[in-house]
Amino acid sequence: MMYFGDYTLIYNALPFPGWLLALVIIWTVPWKGAALWRAARNRQKIWFCILLVVNSLAILEILYLKFWQRKKDITEQNLGQNKQNGQSAPAEQKTAAQAEI
Repeated sequence: MMYFGDYTLIYNALPFPGWLLALVIIWTVPWKGAALWRAARNRQKIWFCILLVVNSLAILEILYLKFWQRKKDITEQNLGQNKQNGQSAPAEQKTAAQAEI
């Protein structure tokens, strides 16, 4: 059996309980994933970089998802514009918009 070190030293060095760290990780990862996905999908590079670097216990991510994201995805906007102009949208945009529904 391999020896990986004494993890009790790390666990005892935390200024808070280990279960609290696990709870924070479980809380922040889904919010960060959703915000990063939405920023990438809307091609908001600056927001993507900010959300990737800043750790705010999901406060910034929730605010982004609530207030600063675009209301529609880029593909949905293009699909709507093409319908208004009487043009058919490319197959990629149709499938992406239909996948959202």
